[in-house]
Amino acid sequence: MAKARRKALELQEAIMLEVRRHPKWTDILGVTITERHPVAPPHPNWIAVFTMSGPRVAPERAFRLITHLQNEFDLE
Repeated sequence: MAKARRKALELQEAIMLEVRRHPKWTDILGVTITERHPVAPPHPNWIAVFTMSGPRVAPERAFRLITHLQNEFDLE
């Protein structure tokens, strides 16, 4: 089954919308979407990197959100 395709900005907005719903994730300031090359289906053709306030690591649930979206969407 083919994945739906989204632009990087759409993925960034979807991720940040979810981030803002979690009060404990306030250390996440932003997210950057980057296309991966080469890629073989069904592997994701994009990665996401969080920008954090200070030397922190994003919560595990935030990374699970990225994995979920990578399974649902390919980058246009």
